[in-house]
Parts: sequence; structure tokens; C-alpha cells
Amino acid sequence: MTIVAKLAKRRNESFFGLHFDFHPDASIVVGDNLRYDVIAKLLDEVKPDYVQIDTKGHPGLASYPTKVGQPAPLMRGDQIKMWRELTAERGIALYGHHSGLYDIYQATHHPEWAIVNNDGTVDTSFMSMFGEYDDKVLIPQLKELALDYKLDGAWVDGECWGVRSDYSVMAQEAWAKVSNIPIPKAGEPDYPVYAQFLRDKFKEHVNHYITELKKVAPDFQVTSNWMSASPVPGKVDTKIDFISGDYDSGNSLNSARIQGRFIANQNTPWDLMAWGHNCRCDWHETNRSTKEYAQHCQEASFVMAQGGGFQFYNWQYGGGSTVQEWAIPMWAKVGEYVREREPFCKGTKPMPQMGIFFCTESHYYENDGIHGGSPVRKSVTGLIHAGLDCGYATDLIETHNLDDRDLSEYGTIVIGHAAWVANETREKLLKYVENGGGLIIASPVTAKQFGFGTSDAQKKLIHISDGQVVAPLEVSSADLAMGKDTTVCGTYYLDNFMENGPYAAAVTKKYGKGNIVAMGLDFGAVYTNNRTTCAKNFFKQAAAITFPNPAVKVEGSDFVELNITRRDNMMFIHLLNYGGPHEVPSIRTFNEIPKIGPLTVTISDAISPKSVTIEPEHKAWTGDAHKIVIDSLEIHTVIAVEL
Repeated sequence: MTIVAKLAKRRNESFFGLHFDFHPDASIVVGDNLRYDVIAKLLDEVKPDYVQIDTKGHPGLASYPTKVGQPAPLMRGDQIKMWRELTAERGIALYGHHSGLYDIYQATHHPEWAIVNNDGTVDTSFMSMFGEYDDKVLIPQLKELALDYKLDGAWVDGECWGVRSDYSVMAQEAWAKVSNIPIPKAGEPDYPVYAQFLRDKFKEHVNHYITELKKVAPDFQVTSNWMSASPVPGKVDTKIDFISGDYDSGNSLNSARIQGRFIANQNTPWDLMAWGHNCRCDWHETNRSTKEYAQHCQEASFVMAQGGGFQFYNWQYGGGSTVQEWAIPMWAKVGEYVREREPFCKGTKPMPQMGIFFCTESHYYENDGIHGGSPVRKSVTGLIHAGLDCGYATDLIETHNLDDRDLSEYGTIVIGHAAWVANETREKLLKYVENGGGLIIASPVTAKQFGFGTSDAQKKLIHISDGQVVAPLEVSSADLAMGKDTTVCGTYYLDNFMENGPYAAAVTKKYGKGNIVAMGLDFGAVYTNNRTTCAKNFFKQAAAITFPNPAVKVEGSDFVELNITRRDNMMFIHLLNYGGPHEVPSIRTFNEIPKIGPLTVTISDAISPKSVTIEPEHKAWTGDAHKIVIDSLEIHTVIAVEL
């Protein structure tokens, strides 16, 4: 293919993208009535930095006339050729959405490459990492996309969450090289060791296909979906060029709120993908409601304000031939909205304020599967929501960040449930407190590991108090032992009449120059689905003890989220409108978000602003530089502070 191309931005230079895929099965006609005119209109009006299109979906059928693997059987035109020609002419990068370990066709036609379940049956969807799939199909197809179609990169889907326990002969042979026992099954004592063996093998799999690909296409940029993010937390130790994932199709705003915080401190280019339609679905679903302008802007803002790039996803229609032409003007407006905020978001990093600590070692220790959720992740999710709901700029700290971040910059660190905190981790956190930091331990299991006396935790219904009202939480809780150096700072009752109690729900003590608050309940595990005013105030009271003087405070609405980022000599205060019906399952689309305000933003006297502007309006603030009033917040306003 000969293409005269303009120079496209690399991923680390990009900020705004479009993603289209359709996962072709045998019934889809690929390249049906190619609409060059519609795609040209899309690119000219929306002006993305990059586009990601379908090259192979989970059914395993390539959506182009591949010479390796299996092309979709019904193919009338080469849709990738169309997209490549039109993007190259405009200097827009083109990436392939390419399913990795999730390949139904190859699992069905090459069962010798597939995972074998613990009952001896062959998995009909997922590839074994120990077989020949990478070398026979995945790598040759990626090379084909890079060399023959001149794509700029690939977003490899169906990867970390496609890893399954594997009992194939190939897996057994690999396991036998490191262990003298048979492969254990889930629930058996040695299974966590095997699970870690599979995690290590997954990273080896990713590094293998990237290494082989870059031998022939060194500029081809690749990521494995969700690598070094919440499903695969930990230090970036693979050869991926960027981090990316797609957040929940329905509860998207909360997904963006949480997922970005697992990535923002990874020191790797990153973006997150919103679903451009609400379907409350799996990827097979066809009942999809196209989201409206306000939804896109709100979901984009909650990623951009953390320093990440934004892309959104829609199905390709006509087997990749066209898109929804009627939606192009709306998408163009979304692009303009994103571009207005790019100068104040791209390349920024979270400014340490409240850090929610994700105990990586305990996450993997307690994980019943290979990748994905754990009690640690559930607890951390609730604590992030709590910190943000209480008005604190909140980011995430993982175990490896204890060595690459200056903890003294944090006003307080919060650790939730962690069944195993490594001695080294605990010592680093206590040293931070000893030097003047604040620590909230929001779990009795964890508090015990930090020297607080507790009874055995058990799940029960308690009613926490904020001093005025009570609110129920059915939560894992324990009695807190009182010492001569501890003071009660939070209480609960056993009923809603405030008759049976109060009992100690949280205690505080001095530790060196700092303060520790320990809770007798796993607050984060239940807060996400129990977000009452009382629960929020309970957490806020604990935070006020350990973090009385944050750098920035915002007052005026409970629906404003505060993010603070930095770049060079600039501090960016992001005010985000969390309102609207984004959490309501029955409401699929909406185009109105109630305005909030006036908001008063107070900057600490310890910070000396040289200038303050309100963005993206470029409006200079001429009043008190430490007290800024925003009359009305629609979705996302940035206060740019020169230091």
C-alpha cells in the first residue's frame, strides 16, 4: 500500500481520540458500502489526534483480508485501507483494536492452543499463554498491520481479563520447571503461588509480542488493555508504550473517577476511553443509546482533570464502513470542549494532598483470581469516593510509589482493608507519620497490624454517628481497645434510636510529630453503596484530625469535585460538577447537568500565587489571590495558578 502521509502525533503527544470497533462474527458483512465521504467528514470536523478501529474482535475473525489467521467470511471491501488512507492524508494516527488472548475462532479450530479448564475441558474462548498462539497468529497479524497497512499502533483488547487458570499439558510442563507439585486448583493452599506464576507469564506474553513486533516495526506503539491499571496494579514493568482502558458503559463517570487514579501516578502516557453509548451491557448487546453532548463532556472532564487523555468509543457500522453521520456535529463540539481544556490538563501530575494507599502486596495475596478485583481494591474504591465527596483532592498511592514519591508532600494518607501489610510498607508509612504526616487506618484488620488493639472483626449492622444523626452500615467491624494514649474520635450505635451506644468507631493518637486515626470498621468496603451525608461527615471528621490544613478548600456545593495538578511552575485547580443523573440505571442519556455555585475556593497562605486565571475563558482574577469565587460551575472550570 502506497500512502502519502502527513506526520501523525505519537501517543505521548496525543490527547483526544476516537475508537470504533464491531467485533465481527460470521454474520457481519465487513466493508459493506465503504463511505469515504462520511469518514472524511468525521475526521475533518471532529479532528482527533488518533483513531482506533476494529482489526480483530473477540470472535477471532479479522476485519480485513488478513493473510494469517482467519478473515471474516463476508467481506466486500477493505475498511482498514479506507481508514488508513483518510487518516494518513490528515496526519491522524491510526491504531488497531485487536483482540489478544480472547480469540473464539482459534480456540475452536486450534484447541491445542487453548486453555484447559481444571475439569479437563478445553476452553472455547481463551488462548493459553503457553502455546503457539502468539507466534502463529497474534504476532504475525500485528506485523501485518504495521508493515502492510502502515498502522501506527495497536490497542490489544481481551488481555489481562482473558487470563484464566490453565491446566493444559503446556501449562503443566511450564509449571513443572518451577514446582514439584501438580498445578493447584482455586481454593487449595498453593493456588496463590500458581496465580502469581500466571501473572508473571502474562507479563512475559505481553513483552514477547511487543519485542518481536518492534524488531520489524520499532515505531509501532502498543498497549495491552488495562495493563498497569486497576486490574493489573503495580509498577510499569512491561514494554507497553502507553496505558489505556475503557471504563464502564453505564456507570461511566464513577468509573472514570476511580480508574484514572490507578494510572495518573504511573509516569507513563495514558488515556481512558468512555463508551459513547449507554447499554448497561456486555459487548454483544445491540440496544445502545448514543450519549449526548453533556454526558461526553462530563465524562471527559473527570479524566482530563487527572492529567489523562480522553477517547470515546462507538460501534463501527456497515462492518467498519461508516459511522453515525448525524452525530458528527455533536462529536465535533465534544472535540472543541476537550481541546479548550487540553492546555491545562495534558502533561500534568496530581499534586499530593490526600493519598489513598493501595496495598499492592495484599491485593495479590487476597485475590481469588488472576487479575481484577479483591477486598483491597473494593476498600480503596470506597475510600477514593469518600475523600472526593469530602472535598479533598485525592489521588492513589501504590506500594511501589512509597519509593518514587515524596510522602512528606501528602497531608494525609488513608489505608483501608489489607490482610497483609509487608513490614517494609508499614515501616515507611509509620516513618511518614513520625515526621509529621497523618494516617487514617480505615479497617480493623489493618489497624491491628499497626499496633491497635481490636477484637476479631465480624459483619454486623451498626449506625455510625457524625455527632448529629446516625446512618446504618452493614460492615465488617470490631471493638477498639482503648489505651492511655488514644482518644475516641468517632462513635456508633447499635440502633437507629441512639439508645444502644455510643461505642468507639474510631480512635486517634499522636505518633511522633503526626497523628493516626484508626477505625473499627472497614469503611471503604461499604461506602461506595452507602453514601449518606452522615457517612461522609464521619470520614470528614477523621480527615480533619490528620489533615487540618489542605492546600485548597472549596465551599458552596456537595456536588463539586476538587482535583489539583501541577506542571512546571503552574498549579491547576480543577472544579468538576459531579451532579446529574449519571448514577441512575434507568436514565441512559441526558443533556442537562444542573449548574452549581457560587463556589468559594480558598488557597492556603503557604502558597504564594503570582497570577490567577479562570480557564478556559482566559479570565484574569483580579481579587484576593487566596480566595477565588466562581459564580457558576457548569461542568469543568480550571483555576490556573502561577507559582
